[in-house]
Amino acid sequence: MKDDAMAGYKRLIRSTKWLFVLPVWLCLDVASSVLAQSIDSKADIRIGMVNAQTGPVAELGQAMLTGAQAVFNEINAKGGVHGRKIVLQVADDAYEPEQTLEKTQQMVQDEQVLALFGYTGTPTVNAVLPLIDEHDVPLIGVISGSYGLRQPILRRVFNLRASYQDETEAIVARLLEKGAKKVAVVYQNDGFGLAVLSGVDSALLKRGAVVHAAGSFQRNTVAIRMALSTMVEQQPDAIVLAGHYTPVAAFIKQVRATGLRPQFATVSVVGTERLMEQLGVDGQGMLISQVVPLPNESELPIARDCRAALQRQSGKQMTFITFEACISARLLVRALEKAGPKPTRKALVASLESMRSADLGGLPIQLSEDNHQASDLVFLTEILDGKLVSAR
Repeated sequence: MKDDAMAGYKRLIRSTKWLFVLPVWLCLDVASSVLAQSIDSKADIRIGMVNAQTGPVAELGQAMLTGAQAVFNEINAKGGVHGRKIVLQVADDAYEPEQTLEKTQQMVQDEQVLALFGYTGTPTVNAVLPLIDEHDVPLIGVISGSYGLRQPILRRVFNLRASYQDETEAIVARLLEKGAKKVAVVYQNDGFGLAVLSGVDSALLKRGAVVHAAGSFQRNTVAIRMALSTMVEQQPDAIVLAGHYTPVAAFIKQVRATGLRPQFATVSVVGTERLMEQLGVDGQGMLISQVVPLPNESELPIARDCRAALQRQSGKQMTFITFEACISARLLVRALEKAGPKPTRKALVASLESMRSADLGGLPIQLSEDNHQASDLVFLTEILDGKLVSAR
């Protein structure tokens, strides 16, 4: 892909966010709604979460809820934040942007949450950006690495995780080190997939290479036939996948069935544990970038604390997403503590932006007015003999 193609991708990514907003947004009389009372008069600190609790990517939304709730339960058991309990109000969007917008509007206007937390997916988050801007409500801990949620700075969006550019940079570097010459991309055809495609393209261009071939599929489907046909025809020796566990697993299995043996790689939001379950032996050798360390091997204090909290609260082993949720929840708690006993939305934003050099249990956090991405750490992992290990 040449420079003009790259510019086209960036324009498409920027424009994609509005595709999911306009049909519903035009029907909402948001401007006419005024908050009836100040949020800081509430007895509890209300936090809103709208993500996929059902549907093809429910595993991600449910894991986000489990990890965050474990932290909030423990904080509440100790008296809460400045004597006030954190109440997490959850709604299901089934990974459909129109539902995300509708249910977020209710959270922000009717239920008057102080902040939004733990949204899952680039297209769903893009759908609510005008709404959170209108109501000046912060959004923390999104499960998305989209560059459009990072640059230019969105004043009310705070990301814990590394970007897809960070993840694809690490993936492409490793693929080329291992001898790949023809790197292809198969992506979910929305803001998420296009962001990963753009990241792979940029990483290859830096190294004097181009995307060998590309194929796409629609969100919440396993309609991968055309992408499969393209890959069989083009014969890449590496394929970077941008999708969630169900379509990614289906695609890999069908590629294996053709006899093609490329190196597969994907980014962290795939849902690693569920992907491994669905792939079985077909996952051998797959490369997966992560934005947190191996959950059950890391000896960072925050990893130990999160493992213990999850075990006490849910009896579950920690996964990559529950670990990330736990870290994001602890970041939010730290910000709430700094915001004082009667936090407002603006005070919470200021509190987050003041974390210029913070330590979260051994994990360095850096936030400021000019940087709303707390971490850029990427950890490469690989599936070997049915287990996930640090990539060698």
